[in-house]
Amino acid sequence: MSEPVLAKAGRHAFSWRRLCELRRQQLEAWAKTEAPQPALFELRTDCRPRAERTAADRYRHPADMAVMILENMASASAERSNDEAEAQRVRS
Repeated sequence: MSEPVLAKAGRHAFSWRRLCELRRQQLEAWAKTEAPQPALFELRTDCRPRAERTAADRYRHPADMAVMILENMASASAERSNDEAEAQRVRS
């Protein structure tokens, strides 16, 4: 038979197996007395696509509407540049 594993604290030696058993019992007793904590607000299921659930994902994978808006802004900017170039050419 092997020698029992002891945990030493100060001048005292404790059986490690016995300490683990006492801790398990302590945690079980605590779990029985612990009341469940109610939610502060109604929990809802997030029905957005997985790629849109966090701000980082929304930034990495913009939605189709965001892409369309960006494309419209770019084309409007290009049209303004063309109009300005045309106006400059007419003035000269």
